Amino acid sequence: MKRFIICDENRDYAEKLTQYLGSRLPGADVLLYTDTGIFIADGTDITDNCICIMGEGFYDDLKALSMSAILTGGNICILSEDPSGSEDPRRIYRYRPAGSILERFGIPVTEVNEPPEKYLLRGLTRLITVYSPIGQCLKTTFAMTLSRLLSSGRDNERALYINLEAFSGLRDRFIFKNKKTVSDLIYDLRVDREKTLRRLGDYICEDGGFCMICPSSYPDLEDIDETVWLESVETLRGSGGFDYIILDPGSCIHGLMKLIGISDLIFVPLKPDDISVSKADEFLGMLEKAGNETGQAFNAIKLEFPMFENLPHDPCDLKYGDLASYIEREGLLSVI
Repeated sequence: MKRFIICDENRDYAEKLTQYLGSRLPGADVLLYTDTGIFIADGTDITDNCICIMGEGFYDDLKALSMSAILTGGNICILSEDPSGSEDPRRIYRYRPAGSILERFGIPVTEVNEPPEKYLLRGLTRLITVYSPIGQCLKTTFAMTLSRLLSSGRDNERALYINLEAFSGLRDRFIFKNKKTVSDLIYDLRVDREKTLRRLGDYICEDGGFCMICPSSYPDLEDIDETVWLESVETLRGSGGFDYIILDPGSCIHGLMKLIGISDLIFVPLKPDDISVSKADEFLGMLEKAGNETGQAFNAIKLEFPMFENLPHDPCDLKYGDLASYIEREGLLSVI
């Protein structure tokens, strides 16, 4: 098995990636560097028998120190902050699922006899999207129930539920401690990212680990372009404040497919009739086609719900209803 060399100045990031490789490739030889000085002092060589995964900042620092000679190998993967891609084929967006890196080097994730990855490249935040091209399929009820379950019964875990539908129906169902909405948060992140992250609690209502931001109205959501959505969601994912972020988007979101594309897991609720199944299959086919074009694998799960007799009217009680029992019975929490 090849040696892995992990180089990144973000220690938490590098350690999580090292932990991920150890869990997916037992026995792998992994070297970890978070300091360019130690890397140089060790005289580490990047040969054809090793795979080097290097943060963009670490790479730039070595280039500035005239270390370009060791950075030309084909087995180097540069973790980029830019989600839009690069002409340099060695660069990969650093906040993709970690399995994308293994696939980049021809190591199929399917060959690893481990459960779906628990680790992202930055901390432990998992980005989960619940989307369906079908209406009235319990999409929002499922997303909120899942968020409630993820934030209860585990060790102080926090789940942030974000509704991005044109007409959520939720603004009058909750008593929000303030009126700052999702679109307010997006705007403030653009104006002063660091200040907004320090005051993130001002935007969030929390109930025992379940976190939610007041939904925005249709005109406000429709005015936000896809680049801003991608940057904002990645900023929240990288904030370290949540174990899970659950997105519940509607079709009004610009760049919807790209937003879905950066998710670690996609749940697709559907109805049992033939038309609904065909719509879901068409959507999943488009995801697969996009994945083939970009080299990115999408992890999507179709949900065919039975009839539920008990769906609580109070959103705070969703974790006690039949849908919550279904989620637990079907083992859906174990794949997250």
